[in-house]
Amino acid sequence: MSSRLAAPLVAALVALAAPVVPGAAGATEVEPFGAPPDPAALVEEERRVWSAGDDLDRSIRRARNLVRDEALLAYVGSVLDGLYPDFRGTIVLKGVLRDADPNAFVLPNGSVYLTLGLVGVLGSEAQLAVVLGHEAAHFVHRHGYQQMSSAKSMSAFGVGLTVLTGGIGAIGSLALAGAFYGYSRDHEREADRAGFERVVRAGYPPQAGVEAFERLAADAKLYDRKQPTFFASHPSMLERTEAFRELIAALPAGQGAGQGAGQGAGHAAATGNAAPAASAADPDPARVLRYRQATARARLEYLRLAAETGRHRSIVALLEAPFQAGEVEPAAAFWLGEAYRLRAGEGDPDRAVGVYRAVLERDPGQAAAWRGLAEIERRAGRMAEAADAYRRYLDGAPGAVDREAIEAELGRLQRSDGSGTGEPEPAGQGETR
Repeated sequence: MSSRLAAPLVAALVALAAPVVPGAAGATEVEPFGAPPDPAALVEEERRVWSAGDDLDRSIRRARNLVRDEALLAYVGSVLDGLYPDFRGTIVLKGVLRDADPNAFVLPNGSVYLTLGLVGVLGSEAQLAVVLGHEAAHFVHRHGYQQMSSAKSMSAFGVGLTVLTGGIGAIGSLALAGAFYGYSRDHEREADRAGFERVVRAGYPPQAGVEAFERLAADAKLYDRKQPTFFASHPSMLERTEAFRELIAALPAGQGAGQGAGQGAGHAAATGNAAPAASAADPDPARVLRYRQATARARLEYLRLAAETGRHRSIVALLEAPFQAGEVEPAAAFWLGEAYRLRAGEGDPDRAVGVYRAVLERDPGQAAAWRGLAEIERRAGRMAEAADAYRRYLDGAPGAVDREAIEAELGRLQRSDGSGTGEPEPAGQGETR
């Protein structure tokens, strides 16, 4: 990270970390906002916290780690506005961070951010609404201001500053350190309750709260994390899902019944199935279609980023079952093949080959599948087959950005073994990616 970018971000975090109530031992208790506030009318300490949020907004923009997808931003922003119409223009989606971990946060000035990983892992608009409702509730209840007055928050932001030194690629984790680690369990529960009320009021299926947390917890379990980064200081996943079930049970008779089917619901929306239909995850067909269309590009970009950052298990968990059921479009299925190939566990090369060939059968235009097949053949020592697959890749993707590297690899294959045979290459070596 350049010092030009680091300095203002450090300054913003230091400002947020500073105690706003001198000598206070715990968080400051304040009433929730009843309407969009005028920052100039806030007490001096809260103005400082608000201003630090503005500074962090600017630093995040300068970091250039935001996804450029105007349709996605407009869509997510509309979901947020639908949940909090009375705070339209104050609680604002400011961006989607290019980070494969599923996370979201709100700054004390009402700026909301989420990660590409969150869009990729969640399976419906209703599940997305649960997360957005929760984050916006932190702002309405002024949790950021309250928690910045506690010594615990100061320590948490010290963690954020440590993450900062790791590089600009960690900007999502950095901001999360500041936004999440300081919240108390009571504030998290309050945000869950208030967000849930907004979700139900907006007409989403109440079960979406359980579904969203189960999905995020399942993704975290793949990497032996006790709970997702998004829930770093929140109540446990078991406690969280049980709390949502209690909220559902307390609704008027029939309002929360029979909706949702747990973590497995919503596969089609998450994986690109083109047929819009009501589902257990969301009974509104129009909303299902809107979600799929608005997030299609982002979900593919998430799969690419997850493959590039080693989150192969997440891709397999998300796509394996629906692929076997024929519910995954070729462009998304390609990344399942990549996840198998790059994970390189027992049986994974054969699984990857099966996926690549299915992708090419359904859509010959997915030329990158030939590159994946070539890598597997090369590793197995079948050089003639590898060379043939590489050529098919270049034929199908004349403008490939890695053309020069692939052509060089073809030259090496021809020079090393003119007969088309050779010794298998040790796994993990010689990747052309």
